Amino acid sequence: MASDECSAESEVCGSADSSGFRCVQPADDPCQGRGSQRTCESGALTGCWNGEINTVDCAACLSCVDWVDANGAGCE
Repeated sequence: MASDECSAESEVCGSADSSGFRCVQPADDPCQGRGSQRTCESGALTGCWNGEINTVDCAACLSCVDWVDANGAGCE
């Protein structure tokens, strides 16, 4: 597991840049330890992609559902 490997080096598995997740120092992780899995929070899809935390409101036409696919949650 990547997070186990990183924690052994006092790093976290975080977003190094828009190309993906790497072991980084906690202070250098723009995603604040969120990792690549999307989650539902208060009806919105939240996750880290392209090196930043993003939120998509699903409430307008859809609802947020956890574990839609390998990426975690999604709007359905």
